[in-house]
Amino acid sequence: MSAEAERSARLRANLAALAACAPRLAERLRWGVGSEHTRRVAGVLQLKVHRRWVALEPNDEARQRWLAGCPEGEPCLLFGVGEGSLVAPLLERAGQVVAWERDPWLLRQALSATDLTEPLRSGALRLALGIDLLDLPALRVREHPVVEHPVLEHPVLEHPVLEHPTLGPIYRRERTLLAPRPPAMALIADGHLMIDEVARALGRRGWGAYTLDTAHLSRPEMGEAITRSRASLVVSINHVPGLAELAADHDLPLLTWQIDPALAHPRPLRRPAPRAHVFVHRRACADAYRAAGFQGVTYLPLAADTRTRCPPSEAPSSEHAAPLSFVGQSLVSEVGPLRARFIELLGDWMGDPAAAARLAPSRLEEIHRVQRADFSRYRIPELLRAHFGRFVDDMAQRHPEIDLEILVAQQAASEKRLTWVSNLGRLDLGGAGARVWGDDGWRLTVPHGVSFAGRYAGHRSELSAVYAGSQINVDINRIYQPDIITLRVFDVLASGGFLLAEHSDALLELFEDGRELVVYRDLRQLLEKVRYYHDRPDERREIAAQGLQAVRERHDIQHRVDAALAAMELTPAC
Repeated sequence: MSAEAERSARLRANLAALAACAPRLAERLRWGVGSEHTRRVAGVLQLKVHRRWVALEPNDEARQRWLAGCPEGEPCLLFGVGEGSLVAPLLERAGQVVAWERDPWLLRQALSATDLTEPLRSGALRLALGIDLLDLPALRVREHPVVEHPVLEHPVLEHPVLEHPTLGPIYRRERTLLAPRPPAMALIADGHLMIDEVARALGRRGWGAYTLDTAHLSRPEMGEAITRSRASLVVSINHVPGLAELAADHDLPLLTWQIDPALAHPRPLRRPAPRAHVFVHRRACADAYRAAGFQGVTYLPLAADTRTRCPPSEAPSSEHAAPLSFVGQSLVSEVGPLRARFIELLGDWMGDPAAAARLAPSRLEEIHRVQRADFSRYRIPELLRAHFGRFVDDMAQRHPEIDLEILVAQQAASEKRLTWVSNLGRLDLGGAGARVWGDDGWRLTVPHGVSFAGRYAGHRSELSAVYAGSQINVDINRIYQPDIITLRVFDVLASGGFLLAEHSDALLELFEDGRELVVYRDLRQLLEKVRYYHDRPDERREIAAQGLQAVRERHDIQHRVDAALAAMELTPAC
């Protein structure tokens, strides 16, 4: 029997044993579920955490160290099952285990990896999935004197709760639900930057937060979470297709905060969702949501969580100190696929893919030749219409959800960033010059004197260290979003950094140029102001201090969440 056949046989046997004691759970584990967030490399199951792939299970040495800290002969709760490598040895040590896992796909992997039929039949092992967490007894934190991981205990039975080494930090939001049930529950659609900050801001207003994994859960499992949680609010960062209708099916308000550029316009709602409200960080996006059927659409700028994004307590290390820094994506890897998609759509429209493949490259190159002559003036919409007018008009009528402009403009956005950062690299800033953090596309700037960190800056404390450690931070907008305030602006200022930000009217509505940050309008002005402020550290420090104060007083994430709740006429839970 092949290894895959053995895994399938174990899964069937374990599900049959589970069905005898927990038939509803066995049924839920048979529902369809997404698996693209995992992969197997050389036999090791990896989990995608933001942009990184990490080994899901601890190695043998880490597993033994983890188990050594677990109390013996005492029933316990395993918080996060993963692929299940901890279940059997924990059963031997504890005798009885309740194992909770948020992700049904991972729980299926655990039931495929190990024969657990006997402990399931005997009741020595009880499984809990997702929203079952709320049915577990209330627990409180206890610091165990031996174990390296946190241990929780039942207030009466003193059953320890042990975090899975990898999944414990990922499921930290659910950890808070092991305490007494909060006054109200919000379901948080996971997967995007800022969602943790929004969840914490809601927590300060009385909402508990449970993760609704819209990317991987089946619709019935999401319905299970909504119904059993008795949630009073659904929250998402960025538009999630179908979520407004799902919330409407349960008569729940949906708060969506659109913070990233979307590669497509929102599709029209399949049914009315009067309690769905979209908050956009760019005013120009509002009409697309209204056209899609959203009744509540409000402009809401981004912000920083000044409780976590703050000046580091220690001086910057040599790794983070730099005369000038840019943190962000080069966008290089996105250009090819988006260009190919544009040509594919053109070929479908023409009814002749080969002709489109011959025609499009030269016309697209002409568009970019004109655009790259001046990146301070956005030309793509007019140039696209000049070269592909009939195609653009017809697609707008037949497929309004497809954004042809961004398929072309991403190349210009990438070229602009590469060009401007390369010019910054040529400046003589006395020794070390411009440094960039992000994806591998930035290697193209290294021959121009730019120092590439070789990786992304970690989003949490490291990002603050980079911004605080740089004498000058530069903000470069995507060329097709000349009218926004990027998250980078708020994060730099909240970290105590000095910022040169690209001009937009929206930016000047919130910040004072020359007092809280400094604005530039084109490459020539950017280079001039870098030279000027590089030689004036006292001015930089004073402006950075005023910028930090501005974010703390006017642009904290709590300000934005409170404004969103007020716009939706939602009363804080406490």
